[in-house]
Formats: sequence, structure tokens, C-alpha cells
Amino acid sequence: MVDPIDKKIVEIREKAKLFSKKQYFEVIDREAMGIKSKEVLKRIIEYEGWTSCGWILFDAPPVIDRGEGAILWDVDGNRYIDLMAGFGVESVGHANQIILDTIVEQFKKSSHFAELPNELRANLAEEVSKLAPGPSKKKVHFTITGSDAVENALKIARYYTGRPDILTFFGTYHGRSFGVASATSFANVKYHFWPLTARFGVLHVPYAYCYRCMFGKEYPDCNLFCAKFVEDLFTSTAYTLRWPEKGVNNVAAILTEPTQGAMGCIIPPREWLSEIKKIAEKYDVLLIDDEVYGGWGRTGKWWACQHSNVDPDIISTSKAIGSGIPFSLVLTREEIADSLPVNMVHSTMSGYHLGCAVALATIRIIKENNLVERSAELGEYFLKGLKDLQASHELVGHVDGLGLWLRIELVKDRKSKEPAKEEAKIVQKRCMKNGVLFMIEGYYGNVIKIHPPLVIEKEQIDESIQVIDKELKYVEENM
Repeated sequence: MVDPIDKKIVEIREKAKLFSKKQYFEVIDREAMGIKSKEVLKRIIEYEGWTSCGWILFDAPPVIDRGEGAILWDVDGNRYIDLMAGFGVESVGHANQIILDTIVEQFKKSSHFAELPNELRANLAEEVSKLAPGPSKKKVHFTITGSDAVENALKIARYYTGRPDILTFFGTYHGRSFGVASATSFANVKYHFWPLTARFGVLHVPYAYCYRCMFGKEYPDCNLFCAKFVEDLFTSTAYTLRWPEKGVNNVAAILTEPTQGAMGCIIPPREWLSEIKKIAEKYDVLLIDDEVYGGWGRTGKWWACQHSNVDPDIISTSKAIGSGIPFSLVLTREEIADSLPVNMVHSTMSGYHLGCAVALATIRIIKENNLVERSAELGEYFLKGLKDLQASHELVGHVDGLGLWLRIELVKDRKSKEPAKEEAKIVQKRCMKNGVLFMIEGYYGNVIKIHPPLVIEKEQIDESIQVIDKELKYVEENM
């Protein structure tokens, strides 16, 4: 007899396959941006498993050949303004000469040796510790990728507290390795691997997504009901997080992004994270701050949590610090770091020479070019342009921004807020053909997500807004 759960998993996997090779080829012929792009995409389908997210983000992904600053060119010579920064990685700009020189010079000396101590590790650990938010002293643990950093943050929290459970939020994205996949609430992550990542001690609760409040409240009259809901979970034995009469607590940590990245740059009220931190402290729970996407000046401050004046217990970060090469790290309060056993956070490439050299160069570029302050300034400029779009287009239901971390949520009707998912995809496709590259994400696949390299110029912002304006008008007139 076939187990009904196994049968359901098979059905889900079959549905997830979506296309045959023939169907992919048909889409490529119809949508690819040029002859060379078609040839490359077809070879990828022929020889590479089509498990890449590129085939979800775009019908026929652009085949990027080179970049400079905030501009990209594909293999056919088509030019694009980059509003993606390579998933937030290329903050200091594509083909940055300082990064290139650093890679070449460091590789001539040494790129890696067995995770043994090196002077670059010492320099970077000191630099990052001094940049860390909050008054508490932090120590660094080197890792490789964003998923790796969050995996280790969870491992550290469970070891330090001796507790098994993690409380996190709907809409969070913490990675795709098995451990953090349990803390990631994406259906396309959860269902593909569900039999192997049953939700071991992970509880999801609503995030502070005020435009679509899951509690039906209106900010600020709600008095941060979503934060109060989190606290209520710690006050009754019915919720199994805590035994109030005995002071027994199952929760090791609350894991959150200060601003939700993969769900379309959702920005909660500034005081929300500080309330979550107060709850964590009140019930003796650690706060893990996932700054993999939102750190390193992206939101107009070095760390997104600084907008809320929060001092997290643990911080995971990656993406921008590597400027195009894999690199990540975990910051913990000193007393947490000093409680951990030797060899607990370890990987072959952790703290490798080349990665440390590039991270140090990235920090230097950000400081010397005032990119944090520039992100805040240009973010305000970009947001004003988005608000002008909102005033001109009924299709735009909501815009928001924090530094160069911005969103445009499209709706069929502003009153009902019915998501305009199909319209969003058409706007994206037409903008790409007109030289502006961005992702469509969000809870309902209707959010234009904007996070360009921090070196983007005002003229490029203006051009981007003009193209989006034109294509919003087209969709409104033709759908």
C-alpha cells in the first residue's frame, strides 16, 4: 500500500517540473534577447539540470556577459540597468577595479590553506567586530554562504541555550540547505524537500507586513499587535513554547530579517524589531538577526537592525561582503562565542585568504566612497520617483523603501488589494526588453523588487523610473 503522504509528495514533485525540454526550447525561441542568448540557453537546457531559479525569475533569463558599475550587457550586446545587484551581491558595482586588483594580488600569494589562522582573518575579524551594531562586544565566526551562516547561527543558539526550538516568521528566506529550509516558509522550498526537513522545532508566525496585515489591523492603530501576538505565545502552556509556572522555556532563539528580502523588500515599522528584541530578552531567548541580504549599507545603514537601535545576540551576513565571491560570517556576543567548543563552526573554505582579502577591500570601498550614506540619499531620491508612479498609476497599490531597498506592489484594485501577478510579470518582461532588469517577488508574486548596486547613478535611477512608468502605462491600457 502506498503511503498517502508519499503519494502527495510525488504529485507535488510532478507539478513542480513544469516544462519539458521541448517546451523550454519554445519559450527560448520566443523570449530570448538575441541569437547568442538563444544558443546559450538551449545548451544549458541540454546539458544542465534546469533546477536554477533563473527559470522561475524570467521566462528566458538574460545571458549576462559583463558588467560595469550598475550596468550589465548580455552576450548579444543588450544593455541593462541592474536593479538586482546579483541578488544583492554586487553592492560596490560590477567589475570594480579595486576588487579585481585585490583578487589578482592575493591569488599570487595564497588563495586558501585548510582554514588555518592567517593575518587576513585577524584583520577582518577585528574590522567587522568594530563595525558590529550595538554596545555589546561581538566575535566573528567565518562561514562560506548565506545558508551556511544561518545554519551555524541556529547551531550556536541551540548549543548555547540548550534548547531545541526556533521561532521565525512567515515570508522569511534563510536559505536552501536542509536545516535553514525548515526555517524558510517558501512553498517551493518546503514542499520539494519536506520529507527530509520536517519542521523540527520551528514555529512560523506572521511578520509585520502592514500593507497586508494577517490580523486585519491597521498601523499605527494596531499598537504592533503582531509583536504582542509573539509575546502571547510565551505566556501559556497551550502554545508549548514555555511552561510559565516552572519558568521552563523550549525556545532557543527568535530568527528574523529586519526587512524581508525575498518577499519583496517588506519594511516593518521601525519599532517592531525593537519590540521583538524586548520579548526575546524578557523570556530569555536569543535574537538572531539575518542580515545576509540587508546588511552592508543596503538599507542606508551598515546594518538594517540599526534602524531600530537593536543589538542582536547573533548576526548572520553574506552576499555583499564577498563582492562576487562566496563569503559569509556569523557575529555573536562575546560571551556566546567564548562558550562554544573548538571546531564547532568549521568548513574547508571558512575564512580563506582570498575571501578575507576581498571582504576587507569591500569594507574599504564602502567607507572611502561613503556608500552607506549614499544608499540613504539615493534611496530617498528613488522612493520619491516611485511615489510619483503611485500617484500616476492605479496599478501601483503600495511603494516603500529604506535606502536602496525598495518595492512596488501591483494590484488590480487598490481597495481590495487583489494582487496583479500577471500584470507584474508583463511589466518585468517589457522592462527587460527595454533595458531595465529587476525581479518580481512577494507573497503573491506581484512585487517589483528593487535593490541596485550602491554605486548606481541618479541618471540611471531616472531612466529606470521612466521605463517602468512607460510599461505600467502599457499594461494599464492593454489588460
